[in-house]
Amino acid sequence: MDSQKNLIVRGLSVEIRRGDRLVRPVADVTLELGRGETLGIVGETGSGKSMTGLAIMGMLPAGGRVTGGSIELGGRDLLAMDPRRYRGGEVAMIFQDSLTSLNPTKKIVEQVAEPVRLHRGGSRRDARDRAREMLARVGVQRDGYPHQLSGGQRQRVMIAMALVCEPEVVIADEPTTALDVTIQAEILDLLDGLRAQRGMSMILITHDMGVIAQRADRVGVMYAGRVAESAPTADIFDRTRHRYTRALLASIPTLAQDKDEELFSIPGAPPDLARPEPGCPFAPRCDAATDECREELPPFNGTYACWHPVDGPVTSAGRERFQPGETSESGETLLRVVDLVREHPTGRRTVKAVSGISFEVAAGETFGLVGESGCGKSSLGRLLVGLDRPDGGEVVFAGERITRPRRAVQMMFQDSGAALDPRMRIGRILREPLAIHGIGDREERVRGLLDDVGLPESVLDRYPYELSGGQRQRVGLARALALDPRVLVADEPVSALDVSIRSQVLNLMRRVQAERGLSGVVISHDLAVVRYLADRVGVMYLGKLVETGTTDEVFGAAAHPYTAGLLAAVPEGERTGTPVRGEPPSPVDPPSGCRFRTRCALATEECATTEPPMTPVTGTHRVACHYPLREGRNG
Repeated sequence: MDSQKNLIVRGLSVEIRRGDRLVRPVADVTLELGRGETLGIVGETGSGKSMTGLAIMGMLPAGGRVTGGSIELGGRDLLAMDPRRYRGGEVAMIFQDSLTSLNPTKKIVEQVAEPVRLHRGGSRRDARDRAREMLARVGVQRDGYPHQLSGGQRQRVMIAMALVCEPEVVIADEPTTALDVTIQAEILDLLDGLRAQRGMSMILITHDMGVIAQRADRVGVMYAGRVAESAPTADIFDRTRHRYTRALLASIPTLAQDKDEELFSIPGAPPDLARPEPGCPFAPRCDAATDECREELPPFNGTYACWHPVDGPVTSAGRERFQPGETSESGETLLRVVDLVREHPTGRRTVKAVSGISFEVAAGETFGLVGESGCGKSSLGRLLVGLDRPDGGEVVFAGERITRPRRAVQMMFQDSGAALDPRMRIGRILREPLAIHGIGDREERVRGLLDDVGLPESVLDRYPYELSGGQRQRVGLARALALDPRVLVADEPVSALDVSIRSQVLNLMRRVQAERGLSGVVISHDLAVVRYLADRVGVMYLGKLVETGTTDEVFGAAAHPYTAGLLAAVPEGERTGTPVRGEPPSPVDPPSGCRFRTRCALATEECATTEPPMTPVTGTHRVACHYPLREGRNG
């Protein structure tokens, strides 16, 4: 064994039996992890990333077992050991969903102290002291129950629990998937710092290639339970060899993306691992597949497993360009938001979700809303479609005030699974709004909607749970389009989707909008998604707009320190500037003056006493800041 290798996985294979169904989610996987190294594992959902981590931890689900290979830690065969001897002590895992992974009935300190008692022994008091010390190191200063903490704080608790026993290896499974870009950067910086201090090794499982580019030393790309490519991070991005890796990289929207080009998307879907086909598993989705690819599995040569490797990432040459749809030549205002206010009573307190927001959306235009979780974006979206009533101000569509839901303004919800009635078949879901509004030719219109969103008629007889996430999101879009709206409000439309499915849905939204001449409001904390979909953008912070302008103006020359901090936190290329740190204050009691001042390096006494008005930077670019960055105060 190489003494520099901390963890060696060789030929690992896993099978899971559920009744008569046998799935092989991991097949002949070989990975090596050096001391102090971060190994990134990437791939679509179902590629075997998380199952590989669970096999290392000895935590396979019911019916699962390792059928081949070895896992060595420091020269010891983990498969020959009781997992309870090393799990949590020498190898620990940070799970994806902190809310469901933490016990809701136990206080945070007790949960972090538990692995100390199990692996180190000692008194309950000593374990609690150790837990408090670790919680302080990850920035959690309070005790309490999981539901009393924010998403970022809960994720820090998960990190404390994983590291409290100082393991040699930590497996981080999508540790930042549900977090804002600012909290994501803080969590990853925290992990990097602790790894450097303690000399531990880390496996970082994620579908975010931007995170991998900045944080991993080496990368393993998995597809259909196998390693498709494994190499140093720079080689994965600059000297790509496997066609699947190249397709993944090409599918990612970036801030530098040409908005007039369609995003590259991988056709088809990953294979059914319960019914494996001969040959390369990627062959059915690969435009270079030959008979050899379809008949014989390519061997892994230590770097890649491909019969026809490529040399480098895909370029944009030859990508289709969007054809502009019919838009209003007059630039007339279709949707107008005036001094909108929404406050949510919660017991004795009031959450100030939306505080005096104003903007306009022209016919054929898309307006993007960005900001951290809790800034009021989704509350504003519900006001736009009439699902909530404002406490002040108004929403005006085509000259008429919106006081209730209207067929001309429809919403595409974030969680398509929760938004679709699980008891109704897809056909009934799509016919329902047509029946409510007495629209005829329903069968013909439903078939037309399926054509518009690229779904086969066979889905009409299926229930939502029988569809993939991408298919459900397409159904959600079809339902939103059923009444021929003039404005579509999309709330985090692709946040829960794999990178390859995201590109398909984003292309679909762009195409449908152009064909129908729709206006849109896109709500997201993903800046690249908003940059790609929107013409103009508004940046929200704690219920207020702090900057508006065209996407080129706001993303290319941010004037507000908050906007600049959001952009600096994006894990894309070489990061410049200083990311926003900390979490926003409570919307129950927002700061006086400028609400961002408590996190702003430029704040002065004026910022605490006087709320900055919206002032022009250029003709269309406006900012609410006493010291905008255009004046050279960005350091």
